[in-house]
Amino acid sequence: PHDSTDNVGYCIEIGEIVFSFLIDMGEITPLAARYIRKANYLIVEANYDEEMLRTGSYDTKLKERIDGKTGHLSNDALADFLAEHTTGILRHIWLCHLSKNNNTPELAYETIGRGLRGKGLVLGRDIRLDVLKRSTVSGPYEMESSGGNCVRTAEEACLQLALDR
Repeated sequence: PHDSTDNVGYCIEIGEIVFSFLIDMGEITPLAARYIRKANYLIVEANYDEEMLRTGSYDTKLKERIDGKTGHLSNDALADFLAEHTTGILRHIWLCHLSKNNNTPELAYETIGRGLRGKGLVLGRDIRLDVLKRSTVSGPYEMESSGGNCVRTAEEACLQLALDR
């Protein structure tokens, strides 16, 4: 849930491939959790670093809005969720919708990576983790079936990921 009117969340199933896309979440609701758990491929917001937000220049009201249940998802909240709920079917996570003022790609990657490593996963072997750039097209990325056979590349599917405004 988010306090704006243009929230999005998608779960796309193509054969045995499940692709979930979730942004603008102040918290991971039971419904969002269900779609994250069933995903092979996940695009999800890692909007802010809690310390950067706390010590940043935003006024108290805006900080509380961002950190609230109808605001945005922090790196730590996502890392904690993934550490507890990641299943063996999740192959690739793309972090998106990073705050320009309250996060960095390096912090998001390290925080989420720490959560995944805490689950015993080896980045690059068991699961891939990427941070999408702001306002530029990313990819193409290759998606595979659970059997390891390439289903199609993102180029073939005309899938380009430019997710941040």
